[in-house]
Amino acid sequence: MYLPPSGDFPEWAQLWSNIFAGTASNAWTRQDWRYVPRPITRWKTAEKAAYRLVGLRHPLDVKRARRPLVKAIYANMMLPWLSRTHRFQMVYIVRHPCAVVASRLRLGWPHTLEGILSQPRLMLERLEPYEAVIRAAASPVEQMAVLWCVENLVPLRDWNPAWTLACYEHLTDAPVEEFDRLVHALGLPFRNAARRAATRLSSTSGPSAGKQIPWHAELAEKDGDRVLEVCRQFGMDFYGRSFKPLCDPVEHLNRNVSEPRGVPVSV
Repeated sequence: MYLPPSGDFPEWAQLWSNIFAGTASNAWTRQDWRYVPRPITRWKTAEKAAYRLVGLRHPLDVKRARRPLVKAIYANMMLPWLSRTHRFQMVYIVRHPCAVVASRLRLGWPHTLEGILSQPRLMLERLEPYEAVIRAAASPVEQMAVLWCVENLVPLRDWNPAWTLACYEHLTDAPVEEFDRLVHALGLPFRNAARRAATRLSSTSGPSAGKQIPWHAELAEKDGDRVLEVCRQFGMDFYGRSFKPLCDPVEHLNRNVSEPRGVPVSV
């Protein structure tokens, strides 16, 4: 969902106020609240008591929390507006488009572009020069690549110097060093517990979790080339036929994006 940076959206403002206060609650945010270690579930009496305890723990944690941590994967196109209307520190993580496309296709995420084309202000204010590129995307791989471009284009083009950028590949390649950089950017101490956590695998799901994967991830190489070609049309070619980014995404995008580079052609 795209929100223009200068707009006034009271319902969204209230929702995000609740989120940052830790009072927003739904099945998604509560999915880990009632986690009980598997060994305890072997005994019914202990299991019932454990579920009662963990059910009480989260509200207490919310009250004690001084700095809630919010993971938002659908908020990219409202981040410039959100930064203007709320005070928060942000770490923006970007990942190779082939890895994102492959993961979303494997998980069955929708790849239709109607959600983009049906937002008039988004098309007018941000994507009008790229409409031909968007409409030319025919295959699921191409459409997923367009989605990756669009959802990263808006925040990277309106980058706030107060935000902190992190590349997923740097986090996996040098986790301790990158987490050290991030926690210091956020004004947090990098204690031993944080150092140990940084060395563990992330919660990334799928067969490639924790493994070194080729630049095209789980996609066929020709599909990886197709993804990169779509990104090139948007001027977002700061990733290429390599695992790591080729350059700083913010500097590259704001230096090179002015007009679309033609309509995609088959690879």
